[in-house]
Amino acid sequence: MLRDMRITGLEVYFYEDGQISPITGNGVMLTVNGQNCYLNLYMGDPENEKDKGEFVYRMPLVALHNMQSASGNFTTEIFDYEDLLVQWEKCSITFSVQPNSGQPQAILINVFYTSRKHRTSKLLQKKISGLEDGSLADVLMVRMMELERKIANLLGRK
Repeated sequence: MLRDMRITGLEVYFYEDGQISPITGNGVMLTVNGQNCYLNLYMGDPENEKDKGEFVYRMPLVALHNMQSASGNFTTEIFDYEDLLVQWEKCSITFSVQPNSGQPQAILINVFYTSRKHRTSKLLQKKISGLEDGSLADVLMVRMMELERKIANLLGRK
C-alpha cells in the first residue's frame, strides 16, 4: 500500500495513546517497552536515490512519539521529511531489551505520505499562483511526467 509513496512524516503511538491496535486487535506496546525499541529504515539517499542503504539506523521509537500522555515521554514535533522513498520490506524494529508482556503486542506507526500526482498538483498550484518554481526535485518530476506523456502519445496510448 505504501510502495512508491513518498514519505513525509512518521509518528508512533503507545498504549497510553490507545490500548488496542485497529489493525490486529492486539494490545499496543507500553511506553516503557517502547523505550527499548529502535527503528531502522532502508531507503534511497534523498540526495541520490540510486544510492540505497540503511540511512536511519537505530532511531529510538520514543523520538517518534509526539503525543503527550501520562508517561511524559514525547517529542513536540513529527519526524518530518520532504520526500523519503522507503523500502518497507527491508526495514526493521530492533529491541535492546526483550519485551516481557507474554502477549502479542502491536507497534503503531502513523505514516504521512504523498504520491507523485499530489506533489505535481502542489507544484502546479505554486506556478499558477506565481510563487517560486519549487525545488529542483519538483521541477525534475514535472519534466519527467511530461516525457512520460510524450512517450505514451508516441506509442499511441493516452
